[in-house]
Amino acid sequence: RDMSYKRIVKTVVSAIFICVFAALAARAAETPHAAEDAVPSAADLLAKVDAVLSPAANREYKASVSDAGNAGGEQSASFKVFSDKSRNVLITISAPASLKGTSYRLLPGNAVYRYSPLLKKALRLGQYVLTSGFLDSGFELGDFKPEEYSGLWNPSLLITEGFFYALELKPKDSARAGYSKLILWIRKDIHYPAKIEYYDLSGRLVKMLL
Repeated sequence: RDMSYKRIVKTVVSAIFICVFAALAARAAETPHAAEDAVPSAADLLAKVDAVLSPAANREYKASVSDAGNAGGEQSASFKVFSDKSRNVLITISAPASLKGTSYRLLPGNAVYRYSPLLKKALRLGQYVLTSGFLDSGFELGDFKPEEYSGLWNPSLLITEGFFYALELKPKDSARAGYSKLILWIRKDIHYPAKIEYYDLSGRLVKMLL
């Protein structure tokens, strides 16, 4: 009788153990899917990037570019960039001496003005200058405009890897875009683009912003 009782208890305990183990295994199997379900959509990710990059106050910084491929030797230029909360941008060149005092004003709606200290007046330029080479560098005037990505690009999520999401952006208006696509490597914790890859109209990687 005692042996029968012990067999019953052992069977019940074994059954409980098997049920608990199965439940834990099922939960472990569901965990990866839960993590995948938590990945934001490409549109949501791009909106978060826009929110992070949106200027909350006036900003000003100095920059310089150089071109070692020039036939006359390495050429360099320095300039200052100022942007305000309304997304107006003023770029003022300080070097070389031949361009010192020349400035570009970029306004919302892709309006561009160039001020010449020699002529002492500003002239409105065509929108093509936004995608033209700036000071013989790999960058363009349009690269300095704090535009919202969501308004100009259609996003798709390429991968989620480690600490980053990779978003591929293709232009909504290909006729006005200077690039065939961008790839943004976005930090998962703060939604900031740690790296931006620029691809020309032939699909070739031409530059990276780190």
